[in-house]
Amino acid sequence: MERRNQKIQEFDVASSISGGTRCTCAQLGSKSYQVVVAGDDARNVKLWKINRKECLLNFQGHSSEITSVCFSAHEEEVYSGSFGGTVIVWDINSQRAVSSLKGHMASCTTIAPYPSGQQVFLATGSADCNLKIWDLRRKSCVQTFKGHKGQVNVVLFSPDSRWVASGGIDGTIKLWDLNTSKKMIEFSLNESPVTCMKFNPQNLTLASGHQDRTVQYWDLENFGHISSTLPEANPIEKICFDPNDSRYLFTAANESLRLWDIEESRLLDSIESTWRGVEDLCVNVKESMLVGLTINSASFSLWATDLKTIVYSGRVFEDIRPIIPTPQNIPVPIVKKPEEKPKKIEEKPKKIEEKSRTVDFNTTFVPVADKPIGLEFEDFMPKQSIEIDNSKALQEVSENHSNFLTVLQRRSENVNLILKWWEAGNMPAALNGLNMMNDLSVTADVLKNGLTDTRNDWITLELCGQVIPLAGNLIESKYESYIRTGISVIGTLIKQFRSVISSTLTAPLTMGVDLSREDRIKRCEVCFQAFKTIGESIGLAKNSRRENQTGDQARDIKRILDSFIAECSR
Repeated sequence: MERRNQKIQEFDVASSISGGTRCTCAQLGSKSYQVVVAGDDARNVKLWKINRKECLLNFQGHSSEITSVCFSAHEEEVYSGSFGGTVIVWDINSQRAVSSLKGHMASCTTIAPYPSGQQVFLATGSADCNLKIWDLRRKSCVQTFKGHKGQVNVVLFSPDSRWVASGGIDGTIKLWDLNTSKKMIEFSLNESPVTCMKFNPQNLTLASGHQDRTVQYWDLENFGHISSTLPEANPIEKICFDPNDSRYLFTAANESLRLWDIEESRLLDSIESTWRGVEDLCVNVKESMLVGLTINSASFSLWATDLKTIVYSGRVFEDIRPIIPTPQNIPVPIVKKPEEKPKKIEEKPKKIEEKSRTVDFNTTFVPVADKPIGLEFEDFMPKQSIEIDNSKALQEVSENHSNFLTVLQRRSENVNLILKWWEAGNMPAALNGLNMMNDLSVTADVLKNGLTDTRNDWITLELCGQVIPLAGNLIESKYESYIRTGISVIGTLIKQFRSVISSTLTAPLTMGVDLSREDRIKRCEVCFQAFKTIGESIGLAKNSRRENQTGDQARDIKRILDSFIAECSR
């Protein structure tokens, strides 16, 4: 039987680098999953392209061996730390060092990039027991956090950039507030060294891997311990959450790859593997692959596991993805009598109403009156009458009906999944789910009923940046109702946030470092760029040339966006 976790490429560092003897660290670019950065004990920082044998770039400038490397969020820069404590920022486009950050008194053991595409701050941990926050624009340290009693093994920004977490060899996990520059909380169970950490992308929780071969799960809302996995055969080296469902957690150790339901501490699958020295672990959603990076002396290797081969319990990996029916994958539908029809969807809005979010998702997925642009029904009808075999026609109708039921059933499941997150008030997860599903009918239903001029109390500046691209997808579609919904959502958002974004981006710069203001500027820039993308999109331009109600709405919103873009670009 073919092993599920397989090595797909090996990079020989020693043979390609003059003087290179041992690979010391490596990381995969988590934006494109197509590039790898690696450091060695001969002071080289190398950039590699997947599926290419030779390296692309070789950065040299450190005076001691490389101990840590990572990419920026958008893979435009590479950060490398050395045994001497120096951190160098490398610009990939210009192929040169843009800054050298000095301040650590011992080896730089871990580097965390800022979560946003704006390379504003950088977090580093060191064997000197300290965690430092660097301002990359001023090329200086703006904050040093002290408190660990030993080497800092891992640092990590929270997804919303408000906190930074650090885990050390002393077995403690410390959570620091970047706005107040103070420690918020410290976690510790048995003083086992922390080897890796990950913030949950969908809720306020944190998972930490330890030398004692367990993973601990922490509640960052109530600051308590949630669960602990059973000990594995070897210390945990890397962990990562399944981005499609936050309760699934992958753990990697020597010759071990496992999937856990972290909320229940339940082992779901153990994938046979021969890898050792895991340096990176992540999920490539686009390719439905779990990707790992390992180091073995003078080389590092790329491993992959098809997520469709992994045994999930409950909802399987593909459940939140829309299924396009084909003769091979259409299941036999189970048709129930009217009185047996579940009332799940009808009961959901009542729960939302109790939470002061009156949203009605129980709508028609594809409006009856809707039709694709430029496609007329008569064009597909025969020009002259033909005899019809009734039995054959009924068979075809039955088959098409089954296909249609399957599609509607899947869409109903998708809406229910979004609704569950919405009810819980977990808007980032709900919007992330919409993005992953890539189902315009579900997106249109949710945005049409969940975001209007009178129903917008839940939307924040951060969520606005997530909603705009979803509305843009609707504007680019071929269905009139989807296009109008997308335009309406953009109008609601720009009406609500225009003054905030404009005043923030056009305000004069101030002296000193204000992390809360930096955070607000970052969110405004994300929203502005998203609005600008919509305003310059081909879909909006095409729709604005149409001579109907949709065209009128498109022209109106385009004028508003053009004015807004000019206003913020002064």
